[in-house]
Amino acid sequence: MSGYIGMFRMKLIAGMQYRAAAWAGIATQFFWGFMLLMIFHAFYRSSGIEPALSWNQLVAYMWLNQAFLAVIMLWYVDSELLGGITDGQVAYELCRPYDMYSFWFARLTAARLSS
Repeated sequence: MSGYIGMFRMKLIAGMQYRAAAWAGIATQFFWGFMLLMIFHAFYRSSGIEPALSWNQLVAYMWLNQAFLAVIMLWYVDSELLGGITDGQVAYELCRPYDMYSFWFARLTAARLSS
């Protein structure tokens, strides 16, 4: 278990090295969230139909969506993992005495949390 925690810590520290990029990403998420809320606010005011979500529900949904975007983004691909698949490194990892799924899960979880 300590090997998985070590990999998690190593990837998390590596991802947190770029603090300027992290702050820029946070600012971008706030800007994008406010922009989407302004667009929805315009639709809510101009529509004569009762919306499916109330305004408070929509605001909560939008901010949760923005907060967890790094965790649920589907376009993020681990290039280290794909490189290991294409060059055959996965075959060597199958011979090692650890659970490969847990190892990759710890590595990807740390990468997504640090982004």
